[in-house]
Amino acid sequence: MLWTNKNKSHSHKQNFLIIDQPKEKKFEKPIGFVSFLFHLLPYLMLGACAFILILVISVSASLGPYYTHLRVAYAESVKGQNFLQQAEKQVLSGSFAEAENALVLAGNNFQEANKRLQVVQKSAIFRNDYLHEQLVAAQEILQIGEQTADSLRIMALLGGEAQKIVQDKTINWQNLAEEKKQALLGLLQDSGQEFAQSKKNFQEINTKLSQVNARQPFFIFDRALIPLNENLPKLEKAFDGLLLASQYLPEFAGLAKEKKYLLLFLNNREIRPGGGFIGTYGVLNLRNGDIKDIFIDNIYNFDKLSEKTHHVPAPLPMQKYMDQKVWFTRDSNWSPDFLTSSQKTLELYRLQGGKENFDGVLALTVSVIEDLLGELGEFTVEGIKFNKDNFYDQLQYQVEYGYYKQGIANEERKDIIGALAGKIIEKLKNAPINDLVNLVDLLQKEISEKQVFAFFNNAELQRFAEQNFFAGRMQSGAGDYLAIVDANLAALKTDSVMTKTVIYDLSEMADGLHAELNIKYQNNGDFSWKTTRYRSYSRYYVPKGVQISEVKVGGKILKKEEYDFGEDLNKNFVGLFFEVEPKAEKEIQIKYQLPAGIFDLLKNKKQYSLLFQKQLGVPKINLQTNWQFSSAPLVQFNDLKFSNTKVIHSAEMRTDRLFEFAF
Repeated sequence: MLWTNKNKSHSHKQNFLIIDQPKEKKFEKPIGFVSFLFHLLPYLMLGACAFILILVISVSASLGPYYTHLRVAYAESVKGQNFLQQAEKQVLSGSFAEAENALVLAGNNFQEANKRLQVVQKSAIFRNDYLHEQLVAAQEILQIGEQTADSLRIMALLGGEAQKIVQDKTINWQNLAEEKKQALLGLLQDSGQEFAQSKKNFQEINTKLSQVNARQPFFIFDRALIPLNENLPKLEKAFDGLLLASQYLPEFAGLAKEKKYLLLFLNNREIRPGGGFIGTYGVLNLRNGDIKDIFIDNIYNFDKLSEKTHHVPAPLPMQKYMDQKVWFTRDSNWSPDFLTSSQKTLELYRLQGGKENFDGVLALTVSVIEDLLGELGEFTVEGIKFNKDNFYDQLQYQVEYGYYKQGIANEERKDIIGALAGKIIEKLKNAPINDLVNLVDLLQKEISEKQVFAFFNNAELQRFAEQNFFAGRMQSGAGDYLAIVDANLAALKTDSVMTKTVIYDLSEMADGLHAELNIKYQNNGDFSWKTTRYRSYSRYYVPKGVQISEVKVGGKILKKEEYDFGEDLNKNFVGLFFEVEPKAEKEIQIKYQLPAGIFDLLKNKKQYSLLFQKQLGVPKINLQTNWQFSSAPLVQFNDLKFSNTKVIHSAEMRTDRLFEFAF
C-alpha cells in the first residue's frame, strides 16, 4: 500500500514510492554502519520480543505457584503500614488503648507478610543474586516494621496507664493531686525495664536498617525506606529520653522524699569561670515532681549577713585586680569545672551561715531565661514588660538604676527577678502537659551550649549528669586539649560587647609537636552604665606537661614572673591579667611544646586528637585551628579543609568539639 499525503492539492508524485519510473543503472555506494543498523532493526526487534516472551514464560513458570503468596505479602505489608499511621494519630490524640490495638494488628500484618515472603524465597528466580538481595531487603524491612510496632506498644501501654491515673487529657500538672503525681513518677520509674528492652530493640532495628541501605535496594522500596531513615532516629532518641527519665527523674523530682536544691542565676554578660557572676540565688524544694517551695533573693543580701564574721581569703587575682580580700558566695564559682565550683559554693554558703542541707546545685544563665521567654511569650511585672528581645536590658537597668528612681531599697532591687521567675513558673505549672513537650528541645539546646549545668550529691544522679554532658565538667584525656577561661573582674557587663577569636596552630616537627595559641579580644562597646574597659584574669588550659617558650600580651613579651603557670584539674594553665579599652583590641600569644606522650601517640599509634572545651556560660567563640602534620590523615571530615598534610578548621563554636585523626 502506498503512503500518500493527506493534502489533496499535492500530486501523486509526492508519494514515497514512485511507480513507473524508468530504471537507470547507477553506481551504488556501500551501505554505511547506521544504514546497516536501520535495515537490521526489524530483525532485532523481532529477536527482542522473542527473548522477552521466553523470559516472561520462565518467570511465570517460576513464580506462578507463588503468586498468591506475593499478593498476600504485599497486601499485609500495606495493612501494617496503615495501622502504624493510624496508631500515630491515636497516640497524638491521647487514644492509647486504640493505638495499642492498632500496633498489635500492625505487628501481625508484618509478621504474616514475612511468612509469605519466606515461601516465595523457594522460587527458582530468587536464586539470582540480585533478586535474592532484593527479597532479603524486603524481609528485613518487614522485620523492622514488626519490631517498631512492638516497641511503640510499650509507649502506648505507658500512655494508657498514665491516662488511667490522670483521668483527664486536658489537666495540667499544677492541678494534679499530689498522690497522682507520685503515682505517675512511680509508673515512670517502674517502666525502666521496658524502656531498656525498647532501646535494645532499636539498636537491632538500626542494624537491620543499615543492612537494608547497604544492599542498595531497588527503587520500589523508597516508599518504605525514606520514612524509616527519617523517623527511626527520632523514635530511638525519644525512647532514650524515656529510659533516662525512668532512671533518674523520680529521684531528682523527689519521689517519696523531698529534695532541696541551691539555685544559681548566672549573669554571663559578666563572665566568671563557672558560667557567670552569681547575682541571684534561690532555694528550691521538690516533692513528687511538684515545687513545694521556692525562695529567690539577691546574693548580696545573703553575703551581707556575714560581712563582719566571714574571713576566707579570696583567690589572689580577685585580691590583686578587684581589691576583693574575702571570698564570698557571690564569687564562689572560680573554677571552670562545675563540680569543683559547686563544692566551693556549698562550702562558703555554710560558712556564711546557710542552714540548708542541699541535695545539689542547679545553675542557669541569662541566655536560658531569654530563650525561655521566646517560647512562653511576654510577661508584665510591676508595670515592666519583659520579652526575649528586651529582657536583659530591661532587667539590668531596673536593678542598677531604675529601682532608685522608684524609691525601692537597695536590698530589694532584685525582687523583680523573683517576681518574674514566679510568673514563669506559674505559667509552666498551668500549661497542659502536652505543651511542655515542646520545651524538651530547648532544654537540650541549652545543655549542649553549656548554659544549664548541675551538680548532685547523689552519685547516680551525678553520673547521669556527667554522661549526658550537663555536669559542666572539664574533661580529661590522653590527647591535646584547649580551653579559654576568662574572669571579668570589675568590668561591668562588658562581656556582652566582646568578640573573642581563638587561633590555634600546631606543627609536627622532628623533635615534637609545637603549638602557638593566639587569642584576640575585641571590645566593641564604649564607656556607659553597663560597659567599660574590659578587665579579665584569664586562664588558658593546655595539656599537663607542656613546655612554655613564650607569652606575649599586646605584642609585649612577658617575663616568667609576669604571668602565672600552674596545674589545675590535671592540666596546666597560663594565667594573666589584661585590659582592653573600648573600640580597641588586644592579642594574647602563647607558644609551647606539647608533652612527649601526645607526640608518641602520633608517631607510634598514628593517632592525634584535640578536645576544645568552650567555657561555661559563654554563648559563642570564634575558633580557627591549623594543623600541619608530616603525613595526611586517613579520614577527612566535611567541615575541615584538607590540603595534603595541612588541615584547617574555622567555625563559630557554641559547643565543645573533639577533633580526632588517624594516619
